[in-house]
Amino acid sequence: MRIRFIGASDDHVTGSCTHFSYDRKEVQFLVDCGLHQGENHALFKNRQKFPFDAADIKFVLLTHAHIDHCGLIPKLYRDGFQGVVFCTTATAQLARLSLLDSVRFSSGLYSEDDVKAIQFSCVDQRPDFGLSRYIPVDDDLFVSFTRTAHILGAMSLNISWNRDDGTRGDIVMSGDLGNNTKDNPCQPLLAGRQEPYGVPEYMVVESTYGSRVRSPHFSNYLARLDALTDVIKDAAFNRGKILIPAFSLQRTQEILLDLVCILESPNGRLPADIPILPVFSIADCIASGSWDEATNGRIKRALEAQSEAVQEQWRDAIEAREPDESNAPRYGFVDKAKVNFAEFRSIMMGYTKPLALKIDVDSPLTLRMTGVFGAELCRRQKRTPDETLYRNRLMAERLRLSSEAEVDDKIRTIFPINKELTGIEIALGSHLLRYQGLTSSKKSDYKGKKPVLRPKVPPLAHITISGGGMCEGGRVVDHLEHLLPSNQAVILITGYMASGTLGGKLAQLGRCRIEGALPDFTEIQVNDRVFRLDDIHAQIIDVGGYYSGHADQSGLLQYIFTDHKLPAEEGDKATTVFLNHGTKQSREMLKEAIEVHVPGALERKVAKVEFADSSRWYSLDLHEWIDPPAPEPAFSDNGWQVLVAEQKRTNTLLERLIDLMSPRQ
Repeated sequence: MRIRFIGASDDHVTGSCTHFSYDRKEVQFLVDCGLHQGENHALFKNRQKFPFDAADIKFVLLTHAHIDHCGLIPKLYRDGFQGVVFCTTATAQLARLSLLDSVRFSSGLYSEDDVKAIQFSCVDQRPDFGLSRYIPVDDDLFVSFTRTAHILGAMSLNISWNRDDGTRGDIVMSGDLGNNTKDNPCQPLLAGRQEPYGVPEYMVVESTYGSRVRSPHFSNYLARLDALTDVIKDAAFNRGKILIPAFSLQRTQEILLDLVCILESPNGRLPADIPILPVFSIADCIASGSWDEATNGRIKRALEAQSEAVQEQWRDAIEAREPDESNAPRYGFVDKAKVNFAEFRSIMMGYTKPLALKIDVDSPLTLRMTGVFGAELCRRQKRTPDETLYRNRLMAERLRLSSEAEVDDKIRTIFPINKELTGIEIALGSHLLRYQGLTSSKKSDYKGKKPVLRPKVPPLAHITISGGGMCEGGRVVDHLEHLLPSNQAVILITGYMASGTLGGKLAQLGRCRIEGALPDFTEIQVNDRVFRLDDIHAQIIDVGGYYSGHADQSGLLQYIFTDHKLPAEEGDKATTVFLNHGTKQSREMLKEAIEVHVPGALERKVAKVEFADSSRWYSLDLHEWIDPPAPEPAFSDNGWQVLVAEQKRTNTLLERLIDLMSPRQ
């Protein structure tokens, strides 16, 4: 068996593609075939011919549905591939939807017909399927699938093959590894990732965040809900609008489930503890130091429920002011009044009647995917039907439901099947979740509307989750154009934003505001509109650390060294680890961390660490790199001199020949 790394190798993160050649059976296959994204010369790389004949590839093993892992499969079919793509049902459905959506951005790499030509073979529908259980995919070739908790349907692969000497080789392909573990499934949707069993000969492990160790705070479920709750409370109290740019696949669904846990649970954070408030412009009035008779009446009625001491404190702090131009009474704080705004806010929130919050999901691709999440999060394992295949084991507890059947019902309600792709409204207690239909929220919806900093009619608190994760396209761009000038808007960042993208600039601006620094740009263009920095009044809050879909260095080390669960005499073997899917810095720092790690008594041992190299094959049977044929020697300087001299002699002979053939004058 030979292996070579076509993509996500050298210094590249995207374009995952690993080429296997099982020479004993003359079978070639791929693990993933992904699009290069967001890197130098990405379009050029995507347009290049594959370094193999697509017709020679017998099948593809697909780890998950992200475009940088599946995005060139339609091109593979266009170039002559006729085999099947082995993956889970969730991955097949999500990948097809993502690829159909990306056709219009593919720059002619493939067509809708190429996407429809993909022949998925869904392994989890086979009777012999079980997590970590080998199933045959070809003669003497076997694959087992283990959950990665990266996105719905994502799996690591353990590929095993028979050798001529009767032994078996095996290699683990990690795919992308998520943050959830069995002991700490901190993120909302998925059960913890599974580590490989035993001591495989080889492991190919991603290194996206191989150079980072996150604060434990970001792996704390309650800390994430507290952070999200604080944003909602502030927006609700200040009659604000929250815009959440989010990827349609996985991130949007995670945020929705978190919002359900916050808004709907019987003893949840907002309905019982902190009501969502109707907005009387009280916050603005108090901040300005002057308010009218109606507002003063509300303050008085709120104070009546407080102790006499509190009432006296606030009565002493408030005084009548000069009437306004219409002779209407005005009120304000006395000079040098010691006002505790946090206490005032608590008093008003305790008095004010709760009001429903509206949540809009404005993303055509999310609308198409929602039914997949509804069905696949309820899928049971074939061999243990009491357990779901993907669903977070703590979901019932977090939703305060008493049975898995109730969780099924809730999941199917939140993520409904919607073949007509029309708008859907779903009640979440007193709140409203609304999936926008395909014809909603076009740019024309904003035509002629200019953001108003203090509208005369206070709107309800409102959350919009919009497609276009890095804000480079999609409906989120129109929302941003509308909301960036508003000081009542919050832009909530929930994921990685590449530098240079619109989302990356907004994330940088948010960080610079906190640090009191200036970003490395002076303006931002949104659609055809240019915003100077002092035109952007929206608050920018980044909670992306809580939602990261990739394990950090600690998580990767845990995956590599996990308890091998074998008897001591069988555990003396050591694994060769290849690192891919990461920048040079990420791979080097992870390599160093692996090499300095001292394995425990039952931990897996590592023989050596290799970097994925796209220029040559590696023999998994001989345990060595196979150098490519030596290139033809280049001309030396002396060789070029000889060639030039020969050319001059040829030119001289040609001139003489022409002279002899010319008619004499």
